[in-house]
Amino acid sequence: MNHYLAIDLVAESGRVILGKLENMQLSMKEIYRFPNGMLTIYNHCYWNIANLYTEILKGIEICVHQHHIIPDSIGIDSWGVDYGLLAEDSTLLGLPFAYRDSRTKNITQEVF
Repeated sequence: MNHYLAIDLVAESGRVILGKLENMQLSMKEIYRFPNGMLTIYNHCYWNIANLYTEILKGIEICVHQHHIIPDSIGIDSWGVDYGLLAEDSTLLGLPFAYRDSRTKNITQEVF
C-alpha cells in the first residue's frame, strides 16, 4: 500500500489531501485545510509565503502524527501564475507578487 500527500494551494485556501493506493484503487481524504490570503503592503498584493510554508508543514505533521503515515511522495499544486525570484544561494529575494496585484491590471491589452 502506498500513501501520497497532495497539497493544493488556491487563492482563498489551501488543503492537504492524503491519498492511499491499495489494490489499484485510489482513495483520498482531506486531512487539513487552512486559509490562504494575500498581504497588502504599500498598495501591492503579495503572497504570504512564510504562512504558506508553516501551514504546509502543519499538514505534513498531521499526516505523520495524527494519521501515523509517512507519505511515499508529496506533491504541491497551485495556480502557477505567480513566481518568486531566487538569489544565487537559492534564498527568496522578496515576497512574490500575487496575480491580483494592480501592477498587472492592463497587461493583457498591452501584450496584444
